[in-house]
Amino acid sequence: MALLHSPKSSLSLLVLLFTVLMMGTPKLHSEVCGKIEIAPAFLHIDILESGHTVKRMDMWAARGDFSYNVYKGLFIKPMVMYGHNNAAKGGIFSAGLQASYYIPFNKKWAISPGVGLGYCHLWTKIDVPDYNLYGLKERFKSLSPFLSLDVYYTFFEGFRVIASYQYSFSRTHTSIQMLGKSRSHSEGPVYGMQLEYDLSPNWSLNLGAAYNISLTKEKHGIRGSGIKGAAVYWF
Repeated sequence: MALLHSPKSSLSLLVLLFTVLMMGTPKLHSEVCGKIEIAPAFLHIDILESGHTVKRMDMWAARGDFSYNVYKGLFIKPMVMYGHNNAAKGGIFSAGLQASYYIPFNKKWAISPGVGLGYCHLWTKIDVPDYNLYGLKERFKSLSPFLSLDVYYTFFEGFRVIASYQYSFSRTHTSIQMLGKSRSHSEGPVYGMQLEYDLSPNWSLNLGAAYNISLTKEKHGIRGSGIKGAAVYWF
């Protein structure tokens, strides 16, 4: 099954794939220096054209990220993710770098505004029956600066919830075998939620979900969702 056959419908997908699940920063105490997180992730994506679903894709991915407190609550967070879908004969590689500032209000509430830049490379194969062409290689490469805000609430010591919002601005280069190349841009939000529980001072488990409703003015784009489960080492 082909993943995409329109550059417009690919733009919001690229936004989702590099931003989805990019949630979570420090615990709610000041002595944290950083963390290392490894997570499997699952993505479900509906491809929309003129507001109608024309294709669906499910994809497993592996993701890792590193967070470090460089100065008094200023965190630097690189991340990387790779996924593959055999049915679509394609996959995804994404990487990003984010800077965020952690602002606690009390023992229960905190916020973390941030800014970052992501890179995404998506590849697949498509059919173009109108031109009697099948199995064409299609690639999307995107650079996407984004703004973010995380809100933390601690139910009790060692158990917290994080609500996340990101807004991305994407510039995408699309190439289709035998049909040429194009450039375009889009923008849109991603909403996320994460639950995290501390097993010990150095280890946590978390479960996160994200939802993307980004569309173009013509209502081309995606309705995407993703989940992850991660093991986290704090230092």
